[in-house]
Amino acid sequence: MTTSIKLQNIGTVKLNGAEISDFDPQTNRLFVTGTLNDQPILQVVDISNPINLTLINQVNLSSFGGGIQSIAVRKGTENSIVAVAISANDITNPGKVVFFDANTFSQLAEVTVGALPDMITFNNDGTKLLVANEGEPSEDYTIDPESSISIIDVSGEISSLNNSHVTTATFTAFNEQIETLKTEGVRIFGLNATVAQDLEPEYIAVSPDNQTAFITLQENNAVAVLDIANATITDILPLGFKDHSLPGNGLDASDRDGGINIRNWPIFGMYQPDGIKSFKIAGNTYYITANEGDARIRPTGNNILPAPNNREGVLFNEESRVGNLVLDPTAFPNAAELQANANIGRLTVTNTLGDTDGDFDQLYAYGGRSFSIWDAQGNLVYDSGDDIAQITSQLTPNLFNANNRNPGEFDTRSDNKGAEPESVEIGIIDGVTYGFIGLERSAGGVLVYDLSNPELPQFVQYITTETDISPEGLKFISAADSPNGKPLLAVANEVSETVSLYEINPSPRLSTYQFTNLPSLGDSATGQEFLLGGFSGLYFTGIAANGNLTFVTHPDRGPNGENSDAGRPFPLPDFQPEIVKFELNQNSGELTITERVKLFKEDGTTPLTGLPNLQPGDQGTTYTDEFGIDVLGNAIANDPLGADLEGIVVAENGDFWMVDEYRPAIYHFNMNGVLIDRFIPQGTASANGESVGTFGTEVIPSIYAQRRGNRGFEAVALAGNKLYAFIQSAIDNPDFAADTTSRNSRNLRILEFDVVTKQVTGEYLYLLDDISASGNAKTDKIGDAVYLGDGKFAVIERDDRSNLTANKLIYEIDLTAATNIYNSDNFTLPADKTIEQLTPEELVTAGITPVSKNLLVNAAEIGYTGVEKLEGLALVAPNTLAIVNDNDFNVIGSTNNADGSVTINLSPTPIPLQLGIIEFPQQIATVNEPPELVFGTPNADVLLAGVTVNFDGIKDTVFTGAGNDEVDVPTGGSRTGDNRVFTGSGEDMIDVGNGDKIFGGSGNDRIDATDAMGYRLSGGVGNDTFSLGANGRALGGEGDDIFYVQEGGNNIIAGGMGADQFWILTGDLPTVANTIVDFDLGTDVLYIGGQGNTFNFNSLTFSGNTIAVGDQIIAILNDVNTSNLTAADFRFV
Repeated sequence: MTTSIKLQNIGTVKLNGAEISDFDPQTNRLFVTGTLNDQPILQVVDISNPINLTLINQVNLSSFGGGIQSIAVRKGTENSIVAVAISANDITNPGKVVFFDANTFSQLAEVTVGALPDMITFNNDGTKLLVANEGEPSEDYTIDPESSISIIDVSGEISSLNNSHVTTATFTAFNEQIETLKTEGVRIFGLNATVAQDLEPEYIAVSPDNQTAFITLQENNAVAVLDIANATITDILPLGFKDHSLPGNGLDASDRDGGINIRNWPIFGMYQPDGIKSFKIAGNTYYITANEGDARIRPTGNNILPAPNNREGVLFNEESRVGNLVLDPTAFPNAAELQANANIGRLTVTNTLGDTDGDFDQLYAYGGRSFSIWDAQGNLVYDSGDDIAQITSQLTPNLFNANNRNPGEFDTRSDNKGAEPESVEIGIIDGVTYGFIGLERSAGGVLVYDLSNPELPQFVQYITTETDISPEGLKFISAADSPNGKPLLAVANEVSETVSLYEINPSPRLSTYQFTNLPSLGDSATGQEFLLGGFSGLYFTGIAANGNLTFVTHPDRGPNGENSDAGRPFPLPDFQPEIVKFELNQNSGELTITERVKLFKEDGTTPLTGLPNLQPGDQGTTYTDEFGIDVLGNAIANDPLGADLEGIVVAENGDFWMVDEYRPAIYHFNMNGVLIDRFIPQGTASANGESVGTFGTEVIPSIYAQRRGNRGFEAVALAGNKLYAFIQSAIDNPDFAADTTSRNSRNLRILEFDVVTKQVTGEYLYLLDDISASGNAKTDKIGDAVYLGDGKFAVIERDDRSNLTANKLIYEIDLTAATNIYNSDNFTLPADKTIEQLTPEELVTAGITPVSKNLLVNAAEIGYTGVEKLEGLALVAPNTLAIVNDNDFNVIGSTNNADGSVTINLSPTPIPLQLGIIEFPQQIATVNEPPELVFGTPNADVLLAGVTVNFDGIKDTVFTGAGNDEVDVPTGGSRTGDNRVFTGSGEDMIDVGNGDKIFGGSGNDRIDATDAMGYRLSGGVGNDTFSLGANGRALGGEGDDIFYVQEGGNNIIAGGMGADQFWILTGDLPTVANTIVDFDLGTDVLYIGGQGNTFNFNSLTFSGNTIAVGDQIIAILNDVNTSNLTAADFRFV
């Protein structure tokens, strides 16, 4: 399984400036740019304890120049090297790169490079240092130095470096191509500037093969290509423009529109990347860029120059607002509307493009407000469109396009570059390539994407830290280099002058699949067609012969509109509830409905309906349901057994158990969908003037009849013979017409019901987290539940939002220590209060302990979005859950017409039915699932877990039969192991998984547990060969057997009958000694290999029953005094 990741801030340090950082794994130090008393400094931060970052030194650099621009660290075999780029006091003069010892901070060398060395990076083997000499013009624009790339040969002794080791790659060869470059789209627009003067290199990314580098030319909207070996710029590639009129490319273009308005506009965006990084996928090289955008203005601020040139941009300013431009009436026939401040009138664009005849035919804004991926030829592979705007608008809406994380400046940057993606970094974790994108504006922070498919990266996370403002530089630290053994991301923040460390941990990974071609349920009286949907429960039933995952689900009560005084409209009054069986092909992503089991009443012929149950009193009161109408406004009679089914489990005998949101009730159906019994609240019949038993078996406590309307049982789980029914929202206890008790209570009941005795045996309390939100954000509902084993359940707790901010919370809950409130002797209520009215503090006083809760995942955070009602949950494997949503049959409401009829409103964009598979990096369940039986043939078989039918490698029982068979169980991950394998006659080969039990038959078998743990191996008859891993047991049986041990150790080995070989040392010393329980002196032999020619009997130490190498015991021989062993008992290989 490929795991996703989640970042968590674990440490922050306040510094004197913080823009760029790099890390030395030798010393566990971060080196960070800084400024103190207007002088450049190199700051050194100890991160050996990542949760306690400590500034340990500040190296003054003022003797070298005026500003520290960049840092790069080369890890050394002894001391690492820190290279520091320093601009001259006059930035138009040549700068320097100074080299320091990372451990002692002593200066080793310095060399001269070009003007304003803005970024430096070592190539991949550390033999060259590349320097981007930006060459910005002076503030008065009288000097515009040529930009260049310096290549410093650092392959030799650093202390011997001098200017002779510096080679310069210039852009002068392109000066004669200026018109061609402009025509191709490269922006060259400076005052009387040559190409070499106008280009401004920002960031360098070295290709994975170390041959070339891409260099961003931000203001020029281009990248340069460097041949590193020949120190030559070989090409300048224009990046083109982004069409903001296309779907998915929207932007909020105004800081005066009073809100978040991400829309398409007839404008173009210049990508203008700042940060760039290379990466490799499937042998192909790609580059990822952060498309910040930048304009050229001189002077760059007020009062930098004396009057009359003391105003920003008075000498050169390419910025204009759209509202101040003359727009071509043909290109922009609605110019007046567009130029309104609330539209794009405030948008900052360049005045250097788009005007060919005295008015503007096209408009070009700064920056792509995105990140992009380019191939090795500079072709656009992917652009994130308006993802950044959409994500930040959802997750940090109060800081949308704000300056410096200031809510008072909400929307301020919408007119100019938006969130400003500034920097990018690449990290490879467990073989997966991730991209990290830093945002300078809005809430700042870092976006994380999975780049496994460069054509369609997957959003993983957006994380911000309140004290961090304006991330400028990102540094990924691999687990191998990390001080705590976990991947880290260091983020340097320019405005807050802080550096934060984010720890990167595995996170659940989501795959989603959508149902298509859903069957029709029929047409309403007004001709509207409704499709199958409304899935409101989920249960995993196993793996089909074709390898597909199989499930059962079910719709609820059928399509219906909004309740009103006229009644709740049911457009299909004859709708019959059903159980839907379906399969998922994880390879193709196809979902296939394989069977639909219609549900019937006890006579087996009368269809069940989804209509409301009973009407003994006013709506909203005890025992009373709503009343229904059809779409013509005609009343529909209530059905006493009508069901709004909301959860499903399958018993071992194939029966279905389901729960009902109406009553609430528990329904028991046979495998053919015929009702066996219905369990309902006590008092239901008498409330309707009928005798007990008329509407079902009354065993549920009567208090459940006070459920809030349509908030009865929502979830069901089965643990052995105990069924657990979860109330959706708090019971209205005491009962009020407006359900005020329920609406204000966090206390939900879980009913325990014995499916054998048909009696209630317990009740437990579940506390919702927070019900203070309003509208769709209110998280006040249970969605579904599934048993995990050991008294634990997974439970959905949800709201009704559908975006990344939604709460689709999946908790692990534990009933073990919870109070059984079914027995009133277990608690003492305060006077005049019910359980539903108690606060958490009052529950403690009353002696009531709710179930414990541990959040497993918020499904919305990992991408389960676009749907509101998460109502199905199933356990697929010990580390895998499946989820599904209720799409309400695509109904979004209804309208009552003047003639009494009702119009059912369908969503114009179909609401998907979406199955999600969530794979956790750890095991979450301990349920003892019945094993699958796998059989071979009398011939030679190859039985491969995950390939062979019914053999998934998880708790399977395998019988190979006769023949020379091969059985392969993968050893990695929590989805393999705990199998039983019985081999027949023949020479068999078995690859063992964790916890497997292997029983060899007759024949010379090879049993390989090298990478496994916790196994039990028996060779049976024959000369068998065992390769052992760790913490296992192995019995040779009858025959001359061979046992090889590895580094893990801690095995218990019995050779059995025969002359056996025990390879007690094959390379590395075992971590824990292995024990041989039946070593037979004179018959069995001890083998030692891989220790060199000089290792012999005298290299071993014998004491009691142990054999040691030095101080480390490698083997224990039960009932053997090892001092009696001689060289004849050993073989050294």
